[in-house]
Amino acid sequence: LTITAGSGTRTYGSTTATLGSAIDGLRPRDSTATALDGLPSVTSDGNRAAASVGTYATNAAATASEQGYALYFVPGTLRIDPATLTVTPNGARSYGSDDGDYGLDYSGFVLGQDQSVLAGTPRYTSPASQGSYVGSYGLAVSGLSSGNYRIRYADGTLKIDPAVLRITADDAGRAYGGANPAFTARYDGFVL
Repeated sequence: LTITAGSGTRTYGSTTATLGSAIDGLRPRDSTATALDGLPSVTSDGNRAAASVGTYATNAAATASEQGYALYFVPGTLRIDPATLTVTPNGARSYGSDDGDYGLDYSGFVLGQDQSVLAGTPRYTSPASQGSYVGSYGLAVSGLSSGNYRIRYADGTLKIDPAVLRITADDAGRAYGGANPAFTARYDGFVL
């Protein structure tokens, strides 16, 4: 009696796969229940949510009843595919600056995981330059990797805020009844 463990696929972090089995070689008058002491069980090291992406063997187990069968077991395979993780960059900086605050938003982590399971260093790119005017510009990121996640990069936004310009009026004076002098001021914060 040949019992072949079922094969299947699932996504990393998803619930475990239902793995059946196929039985070949039953005599016409026998049923699975009469040939075996219960239904075959199928197990796999990959059939747990935290199993990493890869291919794992599936194995069937059963005990023959006293029906004159010799049991042969054929393994199957369970393939675990990467989960999809969407990464969206965001950033803000001041007009005239090439420095800013950049961050990432994540959607799709499983098993309570976070960015600590990712490798690499984020690399941000934008069509905005140091001299780009105040407004919103596209922002892209790359450079991350993971064996258990298929990383999808979404378009983000780089917001350029106005630079701070301080204008300080200079002290001035005039005689009582006289005309106002020419007023002057000092400027601090021009960029570029």
